[in-house]
Amino acid sequence: MNGGGASNTSGAETPAAVDVTGDPAMTALIADRKPPGVESLSGNAARLVWSLIQDEQELREHLVHTEKLATLGTLAASVAHEVNNPLHWILGFAQLIQEEKKPAVIKEYAQEIVESVEHLAEIAKSLTMYSQASYQGEPVRVHIPDLLDNAVKMAKFATVLDEVEVVTEYAPIPEIQADPGDLIQVFVTLLVNGAQAMKGRGRLTLATLVKGDAITVSIHDTGPWIPSEHREKLFAPVFTTKPGGTGTGLGLYVVRTLIQKHGGRILVESEEGQGTTFSIQFPKSDRP
Repeated sequence: MNGGGASNTSGAETPAAVDVTGDPAMTALIADRKPPGVESLSGNAARLVWSLIQDEQELREHLVHTEKLATLGTLAASVAHEVNNPLHWILGFAQLIQEEKKPAVIKEYAQEIVESVEHLAEIAKSLTMYSQASYQGEPVRVHIPDLLDNAVKMAKFATVLDEVEVVTEYAPIPEIQADPGDLIQVFVTLLVNGAQAMKGRGRLTLATLVKGDAITVSIHDTGPWIPSEHREKLFAPVFTTKPGGTGTGLGLYVVRTLIQKHGGRILVESEEGQGTTFSIQFPKSDRP
């Protein structure tokens, strides 16, 4: 007796039935993930497939965690540099004030210190918002444009945006139920990738709109186009087009994983001379 699927008169294969005594509950759990061509699973076969599914899920979670740590490491190094500059200004002007006798000059130096402290406060505010979002841990009602704006602030710590024009085209959209830390991770990754593709010069356009039952978020850069052979591999783990040592190859894989976690999907369009657009589609929340 052949152990494979039986062929009918049209030549099509009928699904094989794996008939072993076992766990109906476990069979139900893996109903959507059973191997192609298998009609039913139970017993040891069910346990084996379930184990493989669990291993895959653990690996996905590990890769997401690894990429988040890599992002935090990059941000930490950049923030340290960003904080160091105003601290030097504060120290320098404070020392000058100690020796200065003219009130007008002292006032000028004091104003420089105030501006440096305000810059530090802005950095602290951005980091606080990011850390609160990152450790939210569970879905909450979020306003996507707010998360995009915060992601732009965080992206400045991860790459150079000084000569990048950031344009926002936010159409009114409803809030969605989501983990804000996950979405900020998604947006920061796409913004940093876009800025690096443009080599720090160009335009990033962030847009939101509602179309049918979906909320669409798009991030467009004016950098070089992505050839079709690369677009097919973009979301594969460990694939990168960046020079050696400058990318983990996990960024877009993690982006897609986090979007799928929220019931969404991501599409990429790229045209020579027109740049690249990543479009994220989320289902509209059932809650008002």
